[in-house]
This record gives sequence, C-alpha cells and structure tokens, in this order.
Amino acid sequence: MKQKFWFPIAAVLMLAAVSTSAFADLNAQAIVNTFNNMNPSAARRGYSFTFFSQAGGNSLQRTVGREVANTTAYTSSYASDRNTYFRSFCVNPNANIVSGSDYVGTLNYQNDGSTKTGTNVALTLGAAYLYKEFATSLNPLGVGNMSAALYTQMQNAIYALMGLQSISNWATNTYLNRLLQLDTRDHWTQTYYANQQYAEIGSYSVFVMNVTTTAGVVAQDHLYIAPATTIPTPPTPGVPEPATLLLWSLGGLGLVGSWARKRHKK
Repeated sequence: MKQKFWFPIAAVLMLAAVSTSAFADLNAQAIVNTFNNMNPSAARRGYSFTFFSQAGGNSLQRTVGREVANTTAYTSSYASDRNTYFRSFCVNPNANIVSGSDYVGTLNYQNDGSTKTGTNVALTLGAAYLYKEFATSLNPLGVGNMSAALYTQMQNAIYALMGLQSISNWATNTYLNRLLQLDTRDHWTQTYYANQQYAEIGSYSVFVMNVTTTAGVVAQDHLYIAPATTIPTPPTPGVPEPATLLLWSLGGLGLVGSWARKRHKK
C-alpha cells in the first residue's frame, strides 16, 4: 500500500516545476525609459502632443516635428492613423485639460511596478483590462463597435474600478457587468502591476500617463498601452531551474514506477 503514496508526491513535484514558469516579468521599465526620454532637445521630455476630445476616445495627437510614441499595440479602428495619434481614457475626473492645447505626457511607474495617477490612485487590473480591450479590439469584450454611449459607459467603468466614481450595482454598466461574468469585484479592483504578465492582459503593459502643460502645470492623467516582452529570470544560486526540476520529477516518477512494478511482481 505504501507505494501508492509516492505517485501523488511525484505528481505534485511535476506540477510545481511547470507552474513556476507560468508567469513572466515584463520589460515595463524599458518602455517607461524610452517613452519618458522622448524629445531630449525639448524643454520638457516626454510625449509632446495636442489633445482632442471626441466621442469614441480622447485623441492624443503628436505635435508636429516631435518623436512618435510606440503605438503598435493599437490595432483597433480607434487608431486608424496610429502613426499620428492614439486614443485614450482619462483617469482623473476632476482634472482640467483643454481640447486643441499642447501637452507633455510621461509614464508613471513606481518601484513596486504599479502605475498611478497624479493624485496617487493606482491603476487596477480591471481598468487596465478594459483599456487593453479598447485599444486592441474592434469590439471590446464582444460588445460591438463603440458608440458614444458605450464609450461613456467604459469611461465610467474605469472610474469605478479605480474608486474614482461609485457604481454600486455593476450590472447596470455594460462593461462592469461583463467583468462580473468573468470574475469577482475583488479580482478586478486589485492593483495592476505593469511589470507583471496577466492572463487577461497578455504581452502588453498598461500605464497611467501623467500629463502637464508645456510649462509644467499638472493637467490630467490618461492611459497608454505598449507591447511588452518577457524578461528571462536568472536562476537563483543553489535553486534548480524549472526545467531541471521537471526532469528530476519525471526521473523520480519513473524510478517509483519501476520500483512499484518489481514489488508487485514479488
């Protein structure tokens, strides 16, 4: 009977070996450095753009003559000319930003990997997920091409997910209701970390972009998404790598099986 207990142990070792490689770190810091160091000859570094407010997403259009932000993540119709602009959502309902005016944006990135508004409100997983869907899909969450009314619902959902607006009954909002069908409120309101890979986000990093006037006056906070790459994790000294662990587990399972067969024959 005792040999039966070895099989669950070997199975657990195999699962541990596989699960350790299930999550990956992303190159968020490199994305931030590249973005925030744009336009080195300008008075203020960062993304220099002109703001336009329109239905279907606020449009951040680059200032003529300035470098272009990485917009390769924007594959939806909301960025049909993404070499010139990308569309975004604001995440500070009380801030003031004027359509047609020039601004400078820099990505906010904290030491722990979180990304925050100018008032220290952290981006949440749900808000990051909704923006990722908006930027990369023709029909976010399968709702369909976004009308002005749906855009307003998504904006309100992002506010609610970050605690900037109260929506007690999520079922009354199209996008919050879709999120509830996927997971719980606690799941979607947890802090999002731009340097971590999430199943819901995939190989992207989402950031809060702190926006100021060209004179440095705080104006607004918007969202930005960029394609990310995974960073290979160096092995910890004295700790076997996942692949090595897996080989050990498979070898151990084979030995246990061989031993069990011999014992059964006896």
